[in-house]
Amino acid sequence: MTKEQQAKIVDQLPDNEIEDLKYLWEFHARPDQWLPEGNWDNWLILAGRGFGKTRTGAESIRALVCGDTPLAPGNTAVWLSSLKRLLTHET
Repeated sequence: MTKEQQAKIVDQLPDNEIEDLKYLWEFHARPDQWLPEGNWDNWLILAGRGFGKTRTGAESIRALVCGDTPLAPGNTAVWLSSLKRLLTHET
């Protein structure tokens, strides 16, 4: 959504709903941060610093778990060794 489109929406909202917009990820996310369409098992976000990978991942998991068709979250990790420690409860 462009800044102009956002401004048009904000201009039409009452003040109490404008305050809620700062917590609405769907309003702030760029199209390349939206969940991909289709039937997929993995989603790779290959991007540099400042892209919003952490926020995109967190908001995407929240949307999947709390959305219309709730999904139980799986385990995620940056490194395979980290995932193995998580799954085997090693420290």
